Amino acid sequence: MIKLKHLWCASLILLSACSAPPRFALWELPTNTSFVEQSDHFSVKATAPKCEGDAQEGLIFYPGGLVHPAAYIPLAARLATPCRTILVAKMPLDLAVFRADADQSLKQQYPHFTTWWIGGHSLGGAMAAKAAKNGGYQGLFLLAAYPAAADDLSAQSLPVISLSASNDGLATPAEIEQNKMLLPPDTRYHVIEGGNHAQFGDYGPQDKDGQATLSAIAQQTETAQILLEFLEQALKSP
Repeated sequence: MIKLKHLWCASLILLSACSAPPRFALWELPTNTSFVEQSDHFSVKATAPKCEGDAQEGLIFYPGGLVHPAAYIPLAARLATPCRTILVAKMPLDLAVFRADADQSLKQQYPHFTTWWIGGHSLGGAMAAKAAKNGGYQGLFLLAAYPAAADDLSAQSLPVISLSASNDGLATPAEIEQNKMLLPPDTRYHVIEGGNHAQFGDYGPQDKDGQATLSAIAQQTETAQILLEFLEQALKSP
């Protein structure tokens, strides 16, 4: 049985999150993208051009603790392609710890997807790492997050990328460094200089977070660029 003490210690970054509604406007989203709200997730996709071939990818995103899932639609829209749909999971009480297995029901709803990715922000990243242990994923991405000690992935061959922000006051650079031993040795790391914890989403300032020196749009754009490179490279992995 997982010790909740360890889980919560790994997730301290998480539970002081702001639960304010997302603030983005539709005009901020990339052109030719759309989203649909379902009962248990938001589906974000690129509407043009058409996907060529039968390969369809699903990318599951777990939101940060106490953060409304719609706050990640701007980032999700930057990751969507005609062949890749982003599924931002809804969580009970906006806490992924209560639905760490959300990926299983999402996969069942999209049986035609042939490739799956998973990741998340803060507490959502920790729970995505937990879900990734069960296999079935082409890669895992962590935004200001790391696994709980009970979900050690260091022996996994799964491609993983960890993105953090230099001014993050919750998942600090020191904490990311201290928890590297829980991830595979070939995990990629990228630090967004001037970024902070909250700007991986779009939900406003967060208590105890550091002050960002770049805009939220700039942070999300850099995050998307790095993740898109990771996804492309991971697809080529044996």
